[in-house]
Amino acid sequence: MIWKKYEMSKTKWVELSATIKNEESWDSSKVVAVVELGKLVKTPAVLDEEGNVITEAVLSTKLSVDILWVEQEPSEFSAYSVNVAAGAEAHQFAGMEWNNS
Repeated sequence: MIWKKYEMSKTKWVELSATIKNEESWDSSKVVAVVELGKLVKTPAVLDEEGNVITEAVLSTKLSVDILWVEQEPSEFSAYSVNVAAGAEAHQFAGMEWNNS
């Protein structure tokens, strides 16, 4: 299994996700699991001492998706693969090590 992280527009995700689905769910011959994380926080909100928002959080303009592949990712996904810095807080699949290549 290979675990990869992706960021892309909603339109591109709709297009690519259709290539890994069958009629009812994810195609188990291609993927083990898909986690649609949505738009991640790029800059956290700033709060005052009382918990009031001083500055709103800034979200990514792209959707974040983690996919655990049965084998190698399809080539059309590779352009949207992202790297996460070692030690960064990020979604994980239990027992899996993220493939940064």
